[in-house]
Amino acid sequence: MIYINIVIIILMHIIATKYLDYKINKLNNKENNKGNNISNKNKNKIIDEINNRNNLLKNMSYNDWIVYNKNNKIKMIDNIQCYTFIWERSYDKKFGMFDEFINKVYFDEKLENLTFDLFSNIINDDISLFDYKLNKNLIKTMFHLNQKINEVSFYSIEHIKDKSVRNENIIKYNCINQKFIKDNTDGIIGIYYVDNNITDNQIYYYYEFIDNKIYILIIISLLISIIIYTNTNNYNKLLIIILLYLLNFYIIYYIFNKTAKVNNESLLTKFNDINTSSLSIAFLISVNIFIINFISKNKKSKNIYILSIILFSLSIFYLLGSLYKILSYNNQYDIRRILFIKVLLYNLVILINFYIIIIYIIHLMI
Repeated sequence: MIYINIVIIILMHIIATKYLDYKINKLNNKENNKGNNISNKNKNKIIDEINNRNNLLKNMSYNDWIVYNKNNKIKMIDNIQCYTFIWERSYDKKFGMFDEFINKVYFDEKLENLTFDLFSNIINDDISLFDYKLNKNLIKTMFHLNQKINEVSFYSIEHIKDKSVRNENIIKYNCINQKFIKDNTDGIIGIYYVDNNITDNQIYYYYEFIDNKIYILIIISLLISIIIYTNTNNYNKLLIIILLYLLNFYIIYYIFNKTAKVNNESLLTKFNDINTSSLSIAFLISVNIFIINFISKNKKSKNIYILSIILFSLSIFYLLGSLYKILSYNNQYDIRRILFIKVLLYNLVILINFYIIIIYIIHLMI
């Protein structure tokens, strides 16, 4: 019976890893082919739209022009959704020069009338886990470029009209812009559109970093299960089969998890979190020591005692593995690989110790 279940579990892992390989390859192919590469014809239409809006300023007051652009900030140009922004250059009293820019027109009205410094802080807070932040000198650079029409790219949170929806997609936008001037007021008017969604490129499966190391844990769980199964009664055989599936289902679930790319500092902080959390598991372990000690005094509970002591020993082995320190990291790949193994080991410790408690409660009830 145990060997049939082992074959089923091995097949589960083969299917899971093959499916993940397929998903990762599909994601990589999508990454290689993505991008909104618009034609020169469409780009020229965007340039024409900017020129038309700039020419309107000649026959309109500045305030009326701003209102017009607010009312027409989103426009479809040949099936490409385009967004208009306007940054007005203002006098910076601190530095005694025209060195600051005020947001007059933007997709999100809440971000209008802010300086670019405040604006960029808000945007960058939303994408703090990524390495794609707004350059503090972006608008200033646009303004001081010598060409009549300039083209730049920047990153921001995806524009979604429903503000109640939490949005974490990071979008690369292409922007075509030019200067405007009206009396003593000048600045930048631009139209930008989506180039591509880079969030997919910033997400990875745990499976990509755990690789073959995961099979060591699977083999250990299978060997322990065989040892217990062949040396216990029918009741314990059922318990060990349940645990066998529980552990391996969790391992499969774990490798299917996704996470965002973070910097080295964030990864090392997670290492410290694991070490700190490991201290809190001492209470759970002490409870199980009490349980095992209690069961050992009951001669009728010999099989339960053997099962519990083997599982408890396995959990201690996993706990020591999660606490083992490796300080020689060659790159981010090594940091993530070791981190994910440590987290998996730590979670398996909790899972096994909870299972011992459940076995104890069932034992008391029957």
